[in-house]
Amino acid sequence: MASYKSLDGSASSPDTRARLANLYAVVKSRCLRVPRLASQLLIAAALLLTLVCLVPSQTKQSFLGADFSNYWKWPYSSTAPSSPIYNISSGGPVRMVVFGTPDVASPSKSKGKSGPSWTEALCAELRCSSHESFVPALDLPTQVLTSNSLYKPTLQKLLVPVADQTNLGVDYRHVGKQYPLASTADIAHQVSQFLKGPKQTDPPKETIWVFSFGTWDIWTLAALPREVSQGLVRNMVEHLFSQIELLYKASLSVDSPAYSDFWAYTNASLPESLNSNPSADTIESFRIVIPELFDLSLTPGWHTQRPTPPVPHSKAEHMVNAAFLVEHWNSEVSGRMDAWTRLADPEPVHDDTAAPKRPTDAQGKPYFGFWSPTGKAPGKGGASDNTLLVPYPRRAGLLTNTTSFVKEVIIESQLRASRLGDGLGRGKREDKALLRFDEVWTPCIWDGAASNPCKHSDKHLFYSPFTLGERAIREAARQTAEAVAMRLFAKEGEYDTAASGWRVEGAAKMRRAGEKSFRVKARSARSS
Repeated sequence: MASYKSLDGSASSPDTRARLANLYAVVKSRCLRVPRLASQLLIAAALLLTLVCLVPSQTKQSFLGADFSNYWKWPYSSTAPSSPIYNISSGGPVRMVVFGTPDVASPSKSKGKSGPSWTEALCAELRCSSHESFVPALDLPTQVLTSNSLYKPTLQKLLVPVADQTNLGVDYRHVGKQYPLASTADIAHQVSQFLKGPKQTDPPKETIWVFSFGTWDIWTLAALPREVSQGLVRNMVEHLFSQIELLYKASLSVDSPAYSDFWAYTNASLPESLNSNPSADTIESFRIVIPELFDLSLTPGWHTQRPTPPVPHSKAEHMVNAAFLVEHWNSEVSGRMDAWTRLADPEPVHDDTAAPKRPTDAQGKPYFGFWSPTGKAPGKGGASDNTLLVPYPRRAGLLTNTTSFVKEVIIESQLRASRLGDGLGRGKREDKALLRFDEVWTPCIWDGAASNPCKHSDKHLFYSPFTLGERAIREAARQTAEAVAMRLFAKEGEYDTAASGWRVEGAAKMRRAGEKSFRVKARSARSS
């Protein structure tokens, strides 16, 4: 048998050499497989993360728990990952109460769409503790107004026969048939229904009040003479803020459903600290959010489902009126909100009738804090610990362009389709943060076709003739959440991103705790 020598000169048999060759092959194959196995694991992990990111946030909450959703933002804008994660309920529960009428950012549930409305998505974005809505669920288009009582006398005047039939331009009797008086709950009815509710056993720390009215007011008022509709818009907006102030006053009573127990969730030393720092950010606020109106004539439903008026009136005339009235409505709301934030505090409402006037300290200076029966110094013990002297809630209002981006989406899409551009760069922008849709005019479903929706609803800007798709609704909520968190809740320097599509009315004039007005309230057992 032949023998071989190894490298060190020792003899080596063929069997030994074969065994060494086999060992080398095994080691080589195992060593080479390690990098491939590692790469396969990395690819699998990447695919898993991608699949999780693509799952809707509602599904993540259902399977992974509500707390897990705090780590996710809506995946409908490339700006979302860099946006701060808001949690306005971190210092105590903050509820959201919504009054209004269906708008373009509320899904058409009658069309088989069960996604969230923009206020529900807003509540999720802000991590508020609860969402309560008094917005009626209706088939669109519909007759639902801010105030039925204000529209009724105007409609009755329009139904009077025209004496001079040669001037048919002043004949508006068709309005009574095409836009009749509705029986749907208006704001007064919705607020009344809310205030008739039971007293809360565990009030939240704060409340965000949302008022989304006007969309269908414009639908109706666009058919009226310009001078008549203008006056009605002013009256409707004035009525809206009268109901807002009614809720503000109701929120001062511990027995009202509108009550929020702000001071129960704050440190007991906070009221007294207001004496030395009257401009403190930490102060009770009555916060309202009102979205600016979206021009309903830009929806597909305006052109297909709006009643055709008799000659000489026309849909084109109504479209011009609608554009004017939307601007007029938004301007009226802006002015009224500014005036509302300047309102004087109500007459003092005392939980304790033994406190007829605001006490003073040893130097005779009025103070906030615990009430002292002697009126000489802030109370530090005894029965005085049950009574706090606190400022009235500060009125704070946000007027937000919830759907302002929709116009940009439509313009961008139309210019791109025509291969054109404008001076602002629209039509040729490559901004990845810009929300885009393949179809901005044809809705996913038309009237009566709820059982046969489009295959790719996310590619459509409109889901139904009068409502946006879910992607657009969530984008509206995301932008509004940024504005609410930064302008109505954030302390100075808390967020360093810039919100767009909103403005605050009366922000520089918000009433601070340094004013002499005050109210007396019983101290909650939760205070510490």
